[in-house]
Amino acid sequence: MKCEVCGLEIKNKNTRHISKEHNMTVEEYYIKYLRENQREGFCYNCGENTHFISIFKGYSLLCADCGRRNRKGKISWNKGIPQREWMSEEGRKICSSTMIGRDPYTKGKPLCEWMDEKVNEKRKIKIRDTLKEKYDNGEIKSKSRFGENNPFYGKHHTEETREKIRKKLIGVHPSEETKNKIRIATKDTQFKSGEQHINWKNGASFKPYCPKFNNKFKEKIRDRFNRKCFLCLITEEEQMRKQQECGKRSFKLSVHHINYDKNCLCEETKCKFVPLCHSCHAKTNNNREYWESEILHKLEIYLQEN
Repeated sequence: MKCEVCGLEIKNKNTRHISKEHNMTVEEYYIKYLRENQREGFCYNCGENTHFISIFKGYSLLCADCGRRNRKGKISWNKGIPQREWMSEEGRKICSSTMIGRDPYTKGKPLCEWMDEKVNEKRKIKIRDTLKEKYDNGEIKSKSRFGENNPFYGKHHTEETREKIRKKLIGVHPSEETKNKIRIATKDTQFKSGEQHINWKNGASFKPYCPKFNNKFKEKIRDRFNRKCFLCLITEEEQMRKQQECGKRSFKLSVHHINYDKNCLCEETKCKFVPLCHSCHAKTNNNREYWESEILHKLEIYLQEN
């Protein structure tokens, strides 16, 4: 360690040089030249003055009273304090270097495996109450999650991530507890059926398709787009393979009416079609105005490039 005043090397932690040559106490020297944080020297819990340990260790983080209570497990001295305020930059770099290449012990594990059951239950209640309060105050709205307001807008899972999710969900079925919750939530179904249903479209699902919308026409649309889903670009062959692996019946790509008009071919009105996979076709049934404009915009770009 070098003296900050004269540059002399201080060996064997001998601090007599400071008081003898520079006429100041070790604590005064530390405050003037070595203290990095103005908060150092005051208790992080109550704000009282703390004990000066040495020129090499600085001040203790807690006062005597808080230190005693901390040893008994009643308080945590750094609770709610950013790490940059109580740990030096060198210390943070050392902690960071020790974690490089190491996965956290909680990675890939559900909360119930590594968190105490009571703590986990309290955490769930806290999250639920916070979200409920935000919904009641209007801070969170369901429509705000669509389109560009969605944090995942414009992003896509990698093939590796999709494969992991697919394998994780193979053979997964809802528990009896989940089934009972669904039964209770949908017990009174009278207000959710017919014209009272949120997705009611004047009985459009009961109306027949135009006879011109046949298998020959569908095959033509699929071939036009190289038998790929227009939104996620999954191939028809890959969709059928994944459906078979999951033990489901395999289907070809669906042909989607962009304007949601079943009779547009018979009425000879201008209408456009795109092939969609089973997943993307299901998504387009909700928020139809958004999906119609989104697909038309992408189709315009696609036609310009091709």
